[in-house]
Amino acid sequence: MDTVVTSFTVEDIRLLRENITSILLTVKNMTQPQMLSIIDNALGFFNKMDITVEKDVSYFQIMKELRNPEVKQGMIFMLEFIKSMAKPNKNLLTENQN
Repeated sequence: MDTVVTSFTVEDIRLLRENITSILLTVKNMTQPQMLSIIDNALGFFNKMDITVEKDVSYFQIMKELRNPEVKQGMIFMLEFIKSMAKPNKNLLTENQN
């Protein structure tokens, strides 16, 4: 209890109270099996990541990599992910209005 009292300001508590529904929905979504699997895969990749990138990469090397189906899938995933981040989460917006 002391840690909570000393770690949060009155403003922090007010913001938490106002956003508790959004916070709980986010936690609920993060604990879905599909999301946990994606997070586990990402963490597994990060832990064994042994990637070195040359400082001088040519456009030809990049174009050659773009022919790889895995690279194409990864790029499409990243583009869709970025586009979705630019859109407001309608579920959270409607929940906060109720």
